[in-house]
Amino acid sequence: MNAKLSIEYTGIDYKSRHAEVALERYGKNSNFKYINDSITQHYEDMCNYDIIVCLETFEHIPESDVVRIIEKIGESRPKLFVCSVPNEIGPIILIKNIGSALIGWKRHKEYTFAETVKASLYMLDSIPCHTTEHKGFDFRWLAQTIRGNMKIEKIHKSPWNIIPSFFSPSLIFQCRPYNEK
Repeated sequence: MNAKLSIEYTGIDYKSRHAEVALERYGKNSNFKYINDSITQHYEDMCNYDIIVCLETFEHIPESDVVRIIEKIGESRPKLFVCSVPNEIGPIILIKNIGSALIGWKRHKEYTFAETVKASLYMLDSIPCHTTEHKGFDFRWLAQTIRGNMKIEKIHKSPWNIIPSFFSPSLIFQCRPYNEK
């Protein structure tokens, strides 16, 4: 994007390995800034951006912090806010976790088989509460939190918008301020 657009961008992540990769890839760009810390310590750093993007991050942050983060994003009034999260409830979790086990990928190991079945049947009160992993993450509370602070223009589904949410492995929220500046 640097070659085609005149932009400034900032990455924020508390994981050191992510910082290393970001700085290796983009550190030479004068329009790039990276903060190796929690966003909860840097709300002021997102106040003047036109676009805020959070890809596959909110499921790794405690819900109480996510609520504050969404509130701060809403207060900062970006022209566009986009976030993606995995769908960890309904039939898709059964498909994702069984598929993971069959191909030898570790994603399913976070759940017991009983927890996978319960999450696929929307029985979230029967599994441990969400913390900072995928298990127990419910995109519906995130949608309500966003809705209280910004207008959700569209919820995109992965890999195609024609599939229902309960079969979408990930969901992408496209949002704007309620009242444009």
